[in-house]
Amino acid sequence: MLLLGCDGSQLEQAAVQNYSEPVETKRLTEVAGQATAPIQVNEQQETRKIPEAHHTYVGRYSIQVSCADKFVMCEQGTVDYILTLLPDGTAHRIFVNAGKISYDTEKKYRKDFWFYDEQNHQIVVARSTGVNFYYNVDHENNLIMDRNKIAIATENNREYFKTHPLPSQNYHLIKSS
Repeated sequence: MLLLGCDGSQLEQAAVQNYSEPVETKRLTEVAGQATAPIQVNEQQETRKIPEAHHTYVGRYSIQVSCADKFVMCEQGTVDYILTLLPDGTAHRIFVNAGKISYDTEKKYRKDFWFYDEQNHQIVVARSTGVNFYYNVDHENNLIMDRNKIAIATENNREYFKTHPLPSQNYHLIKSS
């Protein structure tokens, strides 16, 4: 659609102009919120499905985390940290503080992307905040956070954790059956 503000002669000239020039297009998800939450995922990764061989890692993982760990951003008690890996390469994470109903302006639900790094035998979750989280896979296909790698693996991670709390330990997320 073309909106013009001009006199009659300019309008006529614009009407006969050939609009065959290539136009760069982007999906809304590629540009919306980029100033505040860049996603460090390339388009190929975003649109591809997880290989069939890696479907063994698809599922829901969870652990209870004490609010003493500032990583989970709660006041008291515990929260359930739930990470769900889907076959389309998306990852969904949420912190659930049982027994407490509240309105959260920072929205604790996030949609991220994941892949399996065969070389390091790790699940990598590219978070919507622009940082990557790394999880080692144990012999039962549960996930163990790699806190040290999370802290320093990328420049975005190093910058992010200057102002945000790093998990206090390598949490062991158990896969639901």
